[in-house]
Amino acid sequence: MKIKSLFCTIFALLFFSFQSSAQIKIFSKNSLEKIKNGNTHVIVNNLNFPHSKEFLEVFKKYWTVTKGVDFIDDFPTTIIPGDSYFSLETESMSGYYGSAAIYLYLSLWTPDEKRLEKKKEYRIEDEVPIAHIQLSADMRTLKTLYTSSGIRRDNRTFKNNKDSIRVDFDGGGHIFNWSPAILKNYLQHLTSLLQTDKKADFTDNIADKTQLQLLRDKTLYCAEETTHKVGTFMKPDTEEIIDTDEVFKGYNSEYKIIPGKDLEKKILTEPEPFYYLLLLRNSDSKAIAVVNAATGELIYSHFVGMAHLELKSADLKELNKAVNRN
Repeated sequence: MKIKSLFCTIFALLFFSFQSSAQIKIFSKNSLEKIKNGNTHVIVNNLNFPHSKEFLEVFKKYWTVTKGVDFIDDFPTTIIPGDSYFSLETESMSGYYGSAAIYLYLSLWTPDEKRLEKKKEYRIEDEVPIAHIQLSADMRTLKTLYTSSGIRRDNRTFKNNKDSIRVDFDGGGHIFNWSPAILKNYLQHLTSLLQTDKKADFTDNIADKTQLQLLRDKTLYCAEETTHKVGTFMKPDTEEIIDTDEVFKGYNSEYKIIPGKDLEKKILTEPEPFYYLLLLRNSDSKAIAVVNAATGELIYSHFVGMAHLELKSADLKELNKAVNRN
């Protein structure tokens, strides 16, 4: 396994045979003890990236397990022992027949203090991981990175013969399910896991029977972007949507498809708890999840390997079974 840190950038995911996963991974117990007495720094390329104010407000309001949080754009000039860091990173894995995959996640980590004492050049291998939040990108991004060459540790712009993509912590529109609102729920869920000292993995299936039963009489919200058809690796995603009537016909409770911006606003402002559908995907697998927007808690998560990456009727039928299970 080879890990490359492309700080605050995007990832490529090539043809691959691994069963990928999503959500949050906690690497070890007692993780909160390692970070609670320090500050947290979020690594960005530019302090004034799009929606930087909104992202920072969410961090300050919902990341309360350390003494404070800020954005920094001078990493690794200043690395502080005892502090923790958030950064967007990629992990490269080798598969069969020369295939490779690079997964994108938001990483929470602390620096290796022994490495700092030696005052050597800091490398990603010197990070001590606390948690990863898995993310996913669009096919245009994957294609561009796949045909790029000389991807370096500090790249911020990726180019091929016909295209280029430049992003910062906001993802530039190339990362799905990524906004200050979604970050709010991720931070709430991560905080809960750290405070309850639960070790978690991407492949954990979740079914909160009590909350799922509430969906029998509540509306399940779904962002319009989640209903878009997924392009192939060589064909970028389009605005064409799936047949939602066909896909949701196996889900017997009420649902509502709304613009992503409306869902994000609802997550940040709605005082009453509600639930929304979350789709995360990689090259050949996906995760279907349901999130409590008030608490960030995952009440349902189901992984599908070797999958059609779009929402399928089978996905909603599985959710319907969980909702109506006695």
